[in-house]
Amino acid sequence: MPAKIGLVREVLLGLVKDDHIRATVPFEAARLMAEGKPEDFVVDFHKMGEADGKSRVLIVAMEKERVQKWIEAMQTGGANPRKVDVDVACAYNTALACGYSPSEKREALFCFAGGTVYLFLHNKGTLQKVRALFAGEGERRVERLVREVKRTVVAAGFDVGPERVVVCGDTGGVEEALAARLNAEIGRVDLTPMMEDLDDDGKRLFMRGGYVAAGGAIKVLGHDALRLDLRRGELAFMRPFERLKSGLVCMVTLLFFICLMLAYAFQFRYSRNSAALAKLKELAREYFYTAFGAEEKPLVPGIKRYATTVDEYTRAFAYVLRRRKKGMRVEEGRVSALDVLVDFAAARGRAASKVKAVLLLDSISISPRQARIKVTCDKVDIGPQIAEYLLGGGRTGFVLEGEPKSGSEKVKRKVEGGQVVEEMRYWYEYTLKPKKERKRGRK
Repeated sequence: MPAKIGLVREVLLGLVKDDHIRATVPFEAARLMAEGKPEDFVVDFHKMGEADGKSRVLIVAMEKERVQKWIEAMQTGGANPRKVDVDVACAYNTALACGYSPSEKREALFCFAGGTVYLFLHNKGTLQKVRALFAGEGERRVERLVREVKRTVVAAGFDVGPERVVVCGDTGGVEEALAARLNAEIGRVDLTPMMEDLDDDGKRLFMRGGYVAAGGAIKVLGHDALRLDLRRGELAFMRPFERLKSGLVCMVTLLFFICLMLAYAFQFRYSRNSAALAKLKELAREYFYTAFGAEEKPLVPGIKRYATTVDEYTRAFAYVLRRRKKGMRVEEGRVSALDVLVDFAAARGRAASKVKAVLLLDSISISPRQARIKVTCDKVDIGPQIAEYLLGGGRTGFVLEGEPKSGSEKVKRKVEGGQVVEEMRYWYEYTLKPKKERKRGRK
């Protein structure tokens, strides 16, 4: 959209944070436009710099109705614009995309587009002022531009004019005279990279102002120097589904499906959790009996029912172990996982002191009358050492029933360098049963 039908102005605000600036610029724009309310305008801004707790802000504002008419005109022609920007920002966008980079000097960039000239004043590589000028045609064009440059320099607070002048677009051959009047160096922005596929007429139209439209188009491709967009608020770009989603029909449909899915989810969760809870209660009782070998709950302090957490099992194990040391044993004829593990750990420790080997516990199964333990090791000698200790009854009264089952197999594994080697693995399976205690009065 042409900047001349709206507002493009630099202001100094006593704010630094972008959120605070965005909340303030609508009121500042309404004040500068001198008519209308803040809600009557579409406003965006570009922060040009900050110092001493203040920010230099470029404000761009357009009447909301006017922006809406431009969007509707585009939509009538079959195009729904994603972004809406002003011509002065698009011209600057093209110059930067074609390789323009402000120098460290005081520099003025002139973008010629027919009778309109866009002026960008820089100092030490930072944008200071932005103006859209109507320079017209003819001999007095240079005079008008020189006069406006001097006004802009004074407004920016500089004592002297620009040291360098850069031009782009169809200048009509005034760049030399312009640089001479301003006593400045001259440079040119090469726009040919954007005109490679155009014929002569297309290139001529591009140089006379077509590059401004190109600057707006490349915003969608990510080349957006000032990051301005007047499609905001109720005019924001929305895809077809987003427009449908905002309607009442879509809202009611979504609410219906959400309620339906929530109801199904709650019913399914309730049924699943009820079955799982009943199973957990039964398993908790079975696991507790298997771990401690008691038909009736042992008096473990702090546990009201059966242990169901790691912390409760830890306390229960510690409590029962203390009682084992004081002479308490599991009831006759019942196997306790705690006692089996105590015996097997002791057997493994004694065997490891005689035979250095790697021993892995493959599985352990507990039934009321016996326990089976299967292990894998890399030394054949450690299996008989463990059996020798278990034959003696261990610490808690469990003895080995018969000879342990054994076997071996070859396994392959990779070593350093990617080579595969074969090694022997030996397995042993021990069957333990409670040792019957002698009755009193008999030898």
